[in-house]
Amino acid sequence: MDEVRLALDRMQRVGRSALVVVCNAGVHPLPALPPGAEVFNATEGQLDLSSEQSVAAVLDGVAARLKTIFASESFSDIYVIPFGHAAISAAINLMIFRITGKTPKVYFHLGGGEYFILNWDIRQR
Repeated sequence: MDEVRLALDRMQRVGRSALVVVCNAGVHPLPALPPGAEVFNATEGQLDLSSEQSVAAVLDGVAARLKTIFASESFSDIYVIPFGHAAISAAINLMIFRITGKTPKVYFHLGGGEYFILNWDIRQR
């Protein structure tokens, strides 16, 4: 019975839920999120960015976890909150696009705790 309930729950969520990917979670407070959105912390806290190999290891871990998430569920909207190092956030944006074919919407920080959501897709230009 639990399997049926889980399957029904997944069927209801597929294609209608939002995923918010947080780059370097725990450094800044999160802005307001879309109602019902799932949060995925791509990276957290102090990262080892001391060498090319350590950065690649961080990105490999994120890519593996993102592939698992996107293989198990479809999201209608994907958002990225780009805290932390800009190159890591850019790589995560690219990973999301390469895995899903969707351009993520990006929380753009204006300062003072204010954000807007940048929904910019080169394919629509």
